[in-house]
Amino acid sequence: MTRRKRSTRILEKAEFRVAGLKAVDPNISFDDTHNLQNLTQLIDNFHNMFDEYNAAIAMIDSSRKKLD
Repeated sequence: MTRRKRSTRILEKAEFRVAGLKAVDPNISFDDTHNLQNLTQLIDNFHNMFDEYNAAIAMIDSSRKKLD
């Protein structure tokens, strides 16, 4: 039985919110550390970690099929 790959609605919502903020003002900044660039970077980092997780699950499933 293969493991299900994960998906996240939180990541999707964050990406939609960034798109909305970019439509309002592409250089929006709330203070020194909270700005659109930092938010986009955090989303990209999380997206990469999420992709790595799903790739690892796929590798585990592939190895398990070979063992079976």
